[in-house]
Amino acid sequence: MKKFIEWFKSLFNTHIEVTLWFSSDEFMVTKTNKVVYVLKRLDKITDKELKGIEDNGNMLHIKCRSPYDFRVRKLK
Repeated sequence: MKKFIEWFKSLFNTHIEVTLWFSSDEFMVTKTNKVVYVLKRLDKITDKELKGIEDNGNMLHIKCRSPYDFRVRKLK
């Protein structure tokens, strides 16, 4: 019965993968850094701010001065 309850709960859990690409100019060379977060709730995303809750329950809030590129994917 416990396995059935866990399976039923998993049908309603959403996992969202957010990939951020930060560009930085160091010594006249442009570098791109990639960071991946897996969230269970995404509250806000813009080119300078990301707000949500990670899978482990921790709150995530990133705010940058310079814009970054991002990709949002819904995982199952």
